Amino acid sequence: MDKEIYSVKGDLFLISYSFGASMLLKYLSENGMRKNVDGLFLIAPPYWGGDEVWKQGIKLNENFADRIPKDLNIVLDGIY
Repeated sequence: MDKEIYSVKGDLFLISYSFGASMLLKYLSENGMRKNVDGLFLIAPPYWGGDEVWKQGIKLNENFADRIPKDLNIVLDGIY
């Protein structure tokens, strides 16, 4: 994912849906944001709660919010 993100010239908006939205948030919170992101749009990301073994590799770390810049414009949309 680094290659694609860092190849963008100009404004960078990251948009993802469902499973991809949760994986994008996981990626950004675990790998840092070394490039300025102008907006993060997460559409219907699932919540991976619980202790089932199969969820352990995709769950967000407990402190994931501390690893996302506080001034990042984030739009979180759920589909109801």
